[in-house]
Amino acid sequence: MGDATDSLMKELKDLQKEQLKKDFEELKKLPKGQNKKLTRTEKEAAKDAELNAVIAAEESKEADVIDVFDISAPVDILNKFNPDWIAAAEPLKKWNERVDKLKEI
Repeated sequence: MGDATDSLMKELKDLQKEQLKKDFEELKKLPKGQNKKLTRTEKEAAKDAELNAVIAAEESKEADVIDVFDISAPVDILNKFNPDWIAAAEPLKKWNERVDKLKEI
């Protein structure tokens, strides 16, 4: 480190000075341009790229999964709840009795 940083580091503890020296050495080892902070637009672009990658991965997984509802035949279940069934189930007060009535179907 240079003289300018040494004058600023006089008040720091020895452990802090050593850690700063290590951090500066690591920064020097990085290729140029990698040790700069990203701007807001660069951060947003990186986030968008990451999200797009996640979405693309999920879409490829979804393409491999077979949906059971797509391959099964449709069944009309509403015809089982006809007016006779409703008339029989409506006066029941206890929940257990209503559940038993549903199980009959």
